[in-house]
Amino acid sequence: MGRSLLLLCCLLACSVGAVSSLAQPAFEPIAAHNLARLQSVGYVDLASLQDDIGVVTNGWLALSPDGARMALFNEANEIVVLTAEGALIDRFAVTDSEGLAVSPVDAVFDTVGTKLATLHAAGASFVVNLRDLTTTPPTSLQHEETLDAQVIPVSLWFGMDRHSMWTELVGACPDEVATPAWAANLKADLSLHFAYSPVECDRTAVVRLGRITPPYAVTVSSTGDLTLFDLQRQTWVTSVPAGPAANIGHLDPTGRYLAWRAADSGDIHRLEFATGEDRLIAAPGEGYIQALFVGDQGDVIVAVDIDFQPVVVAWEVATNQRVDLGEYRACDRSPDAIRMSRDGTTIAIGCDTGVEIWRISSEGQ
Repeated sequence: MGRSLLLLCCLLACSVGAVSSLAQPAFEPIAAHNLARLQSVGYVDLASLQDDIGVVTNGWLALSPDGARMALFNEANEIVVLTAEGALIDRFAVTDSEGLAVSPVDAVFDTVGTKLATLHAAGASFVVNLRDLTTTPPTSLQHEETLDAQVIPVSLWFGMDRHSMWTELVGACPDEVATPAWAANLKADLSLHFAYSPVECDRTAVVRLGRITPPYAVTVSSTGDLTLFDLQRQTWVTSVPAGPAANIGHLDPTGRYLAWRAADSGDIHRLEFATGEDRLIAAPGEGYIQALFVGDQGDVIVAVDIDFQPVVVAWEVATNQRVDLGEYRACDRSPDAIRMSRDGTTIAIGCDTGVEIWRISSEGQ
């Protein structure tokens, strides 16, 4: 399946800083009972860190599952890993088999946040780099794959077994290709899987909802049906008729709850895929919502940046009560990235040269 290159290297181009400690305190998951305590708890000014991290002018970021670490890209195409407080963990570059710098496409932390996988475009090839942040200095394991011209890798994620990484390929339906999936052994206990996206098989889809974290994907049909896919198993899971077409959504990590916004009215819903129950939660109007999140228990929905205003708003699902939580620190454009950690404790808002962290504050704070 194309040529591949496997190599282990201590530092591909440069590495700055060592991991003094990856242990972090646990934070409270965002839920209905503590929603009033969700607030901004910190801000990382990337411009002030320029000597250590290089020039970062885009707030795109990957967030670790516990919200304690984040990865960003600087203008030299280096990957920078920071704590949520802004302390430098690692800074490195990735090169292809010919020694040329490759542009980052995606980044993801493993299930415990101690390894970082990055996806890079390298001409006709694509490079996946796995960075171990626990070693001193950090080490990289790299794989390069050449794909057909019409095939594009678009996302990267870790399997929950901690022994596999996955890359979603778009460009063909897996039912229509001779080899819908294949794997490369990176080392004895870790394999890298390439899998064609089952979303390509959905001929009724008119929209694929953004901000849905792999291994899941959600499409919307012209009649408003919401279809859930499992990218890792390359299969359709279920489809639910939802009525008005959705244009933005967020799925909890288990694939159970979907928060979604109706394109025509702006109404916010919570869908439970297992039962097919779809509940109208709020009708905030037609203003565009930049990001929408549902809590892990499905009991709260959080919206960030409504109608291009730098606000954070939430709703309790049981009562439909709206809670206005305040403003985040705005820049001169809409946020470049808004992420919720997999454990539901942390929201990171990246905009221009800054990242703001929102969490549940301590009682009495």
